[in-house]
Amino acid sequence: MLKRMLSPYALIPLLLGASAVYADVTVHQTMEFQFKMPMPAAQTLPPMFNGPIELVSRIKGQRAYASFGSLLIITDSAAKQITLVDPKGKRYAATSLADYLASVQKTASGGAAMPEEARQMPANIKVDIQSKSTGRSERIMGIDAAETEIVFHMTIPIPIPGQENGLELTGKFQCWKPKPGEADRVPALGELEAYHSRAGDMVNTGSMLSQIFGDMPGLGENMQKLTDELAKGGRTNLRLHGAFYMPGLAGMMAQARASGADVPDMPGPDSPLLEMRMETTGMDTAPVPDSVFLIPADYQQAPIADLIKMLMPAAAKL
Repeated sequence: MLKRMLSPYALIPLLLGASAVYADVTVHQTMEFQFKMPMPAAQTLPPMFNGPIELVSRIKGQRAYASFGSLLIITDSAAKQITLVDPKGKRYAATSLADYLASVQKTASGGAAMPEEARQMPANIKVDIQSKSTGRSERIMGIDAAETEIVFHMTIPIPIPGQENGLELTGKFQCWKPKPGEADRVPALGELEAYHSRAGDMVNTGSMLSQIFGDMPGLGENMQKLTDELAKGGRTNLRLHGAFYMPGLAGMMAQARASGADVPDMPGPDSPLLEMRMETTGMDTAPVPDSVFLIPADYQQAPIADLIKMLMPAAAKL
């Protein structure tokens, strides 16, 4: 189950590649993840946890290109086609959106069938989502933005010492989105939002997660509730901060240590296990050359699963 829950990392470049436009637009962003939970020495984290990542998205017509760490991704919203590109290895893989999501699911599970008990567990998950406007506003990249706070609380029915409700997971998000009317005033923003309104499944995160978690009743629906809440007010986030907490984990590890188990220290209940930050640093409507979307002639075709594993090596080993 943990492997499957890590699989949405493979959606991040797809969503970034799809977050722009019908006319030519280039968007610059920085993204940083801080994973504060100790990992066993044998485990490795995806490249995104090794420091800030510079992201560049370019859109021309219905094609979108995004750099994401060591990978590039090209999407065609008309054909619903996705191409992952590994410039260092001179490899690429092209597939449909449906096959891409199926490959993410299969890679996350390692190809093994999930035990029935684990598969049914999400059906009993309880989810509560609250959102509110904070009343704070700021001008980001010349765009007037307002902040919304979203709190996502999930209770998973796993026996946890000292927690009668089971394992609890809380996510807190601060989203900065353009105020109404800004898309009419800022051409690049207008093009971004125009693409979002017409790209359909290519930007529908909830639908993607429902497919990935399709064999786990309840989990896909609950994840869709969160993504739908995050999408309210528009899909364009100029700034995003997220923090994830598991308040019972530190106590569980302390109890195990008192029993003689060799387990790592965990952050306290008020400290996040994972934080992520995204900031838009540039946006313009300069012409994007067609060459951006072409695969070099000396690149070799590779299985899509091999490139997906570059996004989620930790999930492949857990």
